[in-house]
Amino acid sequence: SEMCIRDTPPPAMKKNPAIALTLLVSALTSALDLPSGQPSDLSCKYEDHKKDLGTSFDLSPLMEFSKNTLVSDKINFDTGEYQYLFSLCSTVPYNDAKLNSACTAADGSSKVQHNWSPVWQTKNDLSKDDCFYLAHPGEDKATWSLMNPENPAHGVSIQYTDGQSCTGGRRSMTFNFTCVNHAIAGADTFKAVAVDEVSKCRYSIAFESPYACPTQCGFGGGRTPCGDHGICGYDSDAKTSRCFCNDGYTGSGCGDSVQSADDNNYGAVLGLLIFVVIALVAFGAGGYFLFRWLQSRTMNMRGDSYSKLEAAYGDSMVQDNDHNAPSRMGVSTGQDSNI
Repeated sequence: SEMCIRDTPPPAMKKNPAIALTLLVSALTSALDLPSGQPSDLSCKYEDHKKDLGTSFDLSPLMEFSKNTLVSDKINFDTGEYQYLFSLCSTVPYNDAKLNSACTAADGSSKVQHNWSPVWQTKNDLSKDDCFYLAHPGEDKATWSLMNPENPAHGVSIQYTDGQSCTGGRRSMTFNFTCVNHAIAGADTFKAVAVDEVSKCRYSIAFESPYACPTQCGFGGGRTPCGDHGICGYDSDAKTSRCFCNDGYTGSGCGDSVQSADDNNYGAVLGLLIFVVIALVAFGAGGYFLFRWLQSRTMNMRGDSYSKLEAAYGDSMVQDNDHNAPSRMGVSTGQDSNI
């Protein structure tokens, strides 16, 4: 007999599309060799609505750069005892290749309770089979908080809790993101970092990134907070995070150029100085011409000039009733006179 090959979906799949979707997901999962049931990604955005601090964060650009990042512990960065595999705001499967089967049982299943976790802890020597999940994959197990409530613009933290059992309770991991005002490539954010065990079974890791600055400090014209023309900080009077722009710049991201007050003052001082110089030159020139004009109006009292005055006015040049007046001086007219 010949085999009949069906070229149309079974009736059950036609009647129930959910079955078809489930089968498709199962097929893709098998093809990728991933465990089923991956939890939804955590929202990488945060805003504290309760305290109304006018500060929000968006770490979404860092999600792709942090995908399946492997780091060591802080005790010895090069040869630390443990290593940690994580994905920001997402989860990593127990059978990820970077875990080198440390979390995989002989039958291929997970050695621990969960197939997925935001953070895995294994021995640096992957020949050893120690495997721990440091956080529950559930979205409700992640808590956001400000790194410094007195300065909300400083940065933000995400704490994952309810990890695998430990002698000190249950394991947890805290990601601390500090806002920096200089450019750091997204991929470089997760380089040369290390995990610190701050107390028994409580771990933390610190990052610096311009993406960890509040969204209120826009990127302006560059890829740095406040466009590299200001500082991102918290305005306690306005109760909001914002850019404190350098002189000559304004706008939410310090991307707009303006004339600074110093430039205006400089222009005013320069204008006054030019006016004073012109006034002094004009005054000096006026004084000089006035002096020349007065000099031209002054009579040269030579002898012949005085003789002309005496001939014209005679004895009236000296009052008769002024007996104390000195006698007229003899003025030479160029002719010999008899004494």
